[in-house]
Amino acid sequence: AKKPPRALAFDPVAGRLLVAREEGTVRLHDLQGGAAVAATTLHEGSLRHAVLSPDGAWVAAAGKTSGVSLWYPASGAVTTLQAQPGVVRDLDFRPGHPGQFASAGASGRLLLHDTASTAVLGDFSFGFAPTAHGAWSPDGRRFAVVGRTGELSVVSIADGGTVLPTLGHDL
Repeated sequence: AKKPPRALAFDPVAGRLLVAREEGTVRLHDLQGGAAVAATTLHEGSLRHAVLSPDGAWVAAAGKTSGVSLWYPASGAVTTLQAQPGVVRDLDFRPGHPGQFASAGASGRLLLHDTASTAVLGDFSFGFAPTAHGAWSPDGRRFAVVGRTGELSVVSIADGGTVLPTLGHDL
């Protein structure tokens, strides 16, 4: 029996749905007919996360290892980006900054990636590890991250990576 997908995301621009499975199959399906219009394999056998850029142009994915893959469905190109030191716990595209996304790692670091150059634009530490989940503020200026034991911290990317006071364990 197939396991349920690890990730789903709507493409608001092209009317597609991203479906990513643990075995590494990543597909974009047309919402009108349901057919897969683009497909690839990323992190074969270990895919944990996959996110679609707001414009639907890019898919960022991470597996059980430290690597982050970037897929450009229009051409089929796949690029491996600088790895986190340890497992990637979360991925998220940055609101208001096309082509930028964050990877939060088990090591307690946040890497800010650029899809066009594949460069790391910033490397920030939030003072605890391992992480569990992260989220951007709506304006893309801050990234909140929660640790696996409940610590919560906010990194102000707009201010050069200032770590705002930790909010503690009372979530």
